[in-house]
Amino acid sequence: AVAVPSRNGRGVLNRMAAVAKAIFDGGPAPAPPKKFAYGTAGFRAKADTMDVIMYRVGALAALRAAHTGKIVGVMVTASHNEGADNGSKIVDPDGGMLAADWEKVATDLANAGDIATVEAVLSQISPTPSVAPGLVVVGRDTRVSSPHLAVLVASGVAAAGGSIHDLGIVTTPQVHWTVLRANQQTPAAVPAISKYFQEHAAALQTLLAASDTKPIKVCIDCANGVGAKSVFAMQAVLEASNVAISLSAFNTGGLEPGAAALDPAFLNAGCGAEFVQKSKALPRNYDKALAATDSNSSEATTNQIWASFDGDADRIVMFFHEGSTFSLIDGDKMACLLAKWIAQMLVKANLSLSLGVVQTAYANGSSTLYLKKALAEIGGKWEIACVATGVKYLHHRALDFDVGVYFEANGHGTVLFSDAARSVIAKTAAAEKAGGGGGGGRLGPA
Repeated sequence: AVAVPSRNGRGVLNRMAAVAKAIFDGGPAPAPPKKFAYGTAGFRAKADTMDVIMYRVGALAALRAAHTGKIVGVMVTASHNEGADNGSKIVDPDGGMLAADWEKVATDLANAGDIATVEAVLSQISPTPSVAPGLVVVGRDTRVSSPHLAVLVASGVAAAGGSIHDLGIVTTPQVHWTVLRANQQTPAAVPAISKYFQEHAAALQTLLAASDTKPIKVCIDCANGVGAKSVFAMQAVLEASNVAISLSAFNTGGLEPGAAALDPAFLNAGCGAEFVQKSKALPRNYDKALAATDSNSSEATTNQIWASFDGDADRIVMFFHEGSTFSLIDGDKMACLLAKWIAQMLVKANLSLSLGVVQTAYANGSSTLYLKKALAEIGGKWEIACVATGVKYLHHRALDFDVGVYFEANGHGTVLFSDAARSVIAKTAAAEKAGGGGGGGRLGPA
């Protein structure tokens, strides 16, 4: 491994040249077999073409970590693609996607065919990364190629003077969560993944305590991907915490305890969020999962929800099937449901916070009309914004609001609460608990 450069004149140039040499000479090939571009989904292609790309992704992640002085993440996955594909996504210190100005650096480094070009690419990084080694957390999905490619990521991290924390088999959202929570600590420290499940179970328990909802059963099509492992882990935590939600999984890819490994060709095949949303059809093995649920008479009075993840569990869509009717709850509809409920809660709590729903031109026009009508009836401060297609644009615009909601129709999305909004909500809740009433100040843009 080569030390990442300090900031002292010619020494910086010499050390950056040494880093460039380590990256170029130590990699599995002098250049990729074809041109690659880093986009919203990171790098993605046939797994057998990705060796040099993954090595250089690791190197770039280490340099990004050193440049920011914070922990960065890499997820080895090709998401909803078939099992023969693979790829990588870099997670920035804030738990979001790689900064837009670094996407060009990633593309240029991936495609560099000689050491001079590698040096030229590294010279784009300004200011020069600090001398402190960067820490990169690395997660991977269940593809056959992922262990090999994760090793190459680690080798690239080492070539750039960094070190790794191996998360093993995890979902993409868990890598994002780990990076965010690690950098929120002083000093930064990688949390145990068990805290991910505990944190979400506690939030669900608080949410359900304020309602009279019957127990909820969520049956999840896991696309024969990595999500199944987390469904089983989350169910154990929910059960131990007496949360009135239970999870079951099908299309698990053989990840259930004691099961034999499944043929990797089944990954995302006839199942998963991409298939269900695009085909508007039930995923494979739905009938078997339904029969298993119906055979348990204790679940007869339970609210049942059916959902599908994609291969790395960063998409979710929901669906219902009654008789011959298939009803899809895609990202547009989930955004409507979430935004409406959040608007109601903000008004009920007398919180004058800005609520933004961010869509693209590809959003269902009916969802936009519904939101305008529903939010106008509820009141409060809200806005529906439209941005260019791509999660990175949705995410960036959502950060402009105290509470930002965004979902693509494919089920890729989230709800963002600003730090200021979290503070006001927490203070208001504490005041109400103490009998001091509610109400909060206006935050952020209208």
